[in-house]
Amino acid sequence: GWSLVQSGDERNLDMGLNVLLEAYGANKNIVDVAYHLGAAYVKKNNATEAEKYLSEAQVLYDEAIKNNQITDATLQPGIIQAQNEAIKIKDDLAKSQAELAKTVEELQLSKQQTEEMLHNILPSELADELRSKGQVTPMRYEHVSVLFADFAGFTKAAAAMEAGELVEELNECFCHF
Repeated sequence: GWSLVQSGDERNLDMGLNVLLEAYGANKNIVDVAYHLGAAYVKKNNATEAEKYLSEAQVLYDEAIKNNQITDATLQPGIIQAQNEAIKIKDDLAKSQAELAKTVEELQLSKQQTEEMLHNILPSELADELRSKGQVTPMRYEHVSVLFADFAGFTKAAAAMEAGELVEELNECFCHF
């Protein structure tokens, strides 16, 4: 058991801790192993594993005190501090995950709005081609008309109108052509 613990590898520490617990029960050295294993996971920002081992260290510590295998309280403050660090890491992770979820949701909404705008401006086949290829293949049309219009007083009228009202007015004008 001790050779597994001394290797420093988390898997070996876990196995070594279990072997030692079966062989000796809770005592100061085994509590120390559980505590250090939890602390190692705190340093690696693995809050779930840290919390598991630090909780185990606290249980083992309480058992060892009860069985008079530990007579001083030197480990408990370290265990509590490490547990608090693990909780902080877990809270920070939850906060980061919530922020990420919000960002993903905002990006999805933005993408949907962009898609709707693209389909509103362009014919569906062109919008789909632009979305899939990043460009549209130029097409030749034999019979087309191009309208250039200059509305008298447009700038002054546009400045006095709301945007929606202006678009409706322009739509009305162009629908008559």
